[in-house]
Amino acid sequence: MNATLRGAAKDLHFLLDPETLLRGLNFTFDTDIGKINILGEVQGVGGYRECLAHLSSVELWNSMSGDIAQRTNRGKTRGR
Repeated sequence: MNATLRGAAKDLHFLLDPETLLRGLNFTFDTDIGKINILGEVQGVGGYRECLAHLSSVELWNSMSGDIAQRTNRGKTRGR
């Protein structure tokens, strides 16, 4: 996946391993497959327990484009 920290200097040494993820809170990465955000806390919502109250699941690979189109039509998604 070749993940690099989004917005960080290209020469910044960053070791992406389980220990780093456990010690951090929010990470934003650029990867070969696109942007990935790992959020331990969401501003305006809170931490993990608070986010559970707003949880919804989406099947990613088989129906992602259809789901996004449906949500867009209902006005539930924001632009990039």
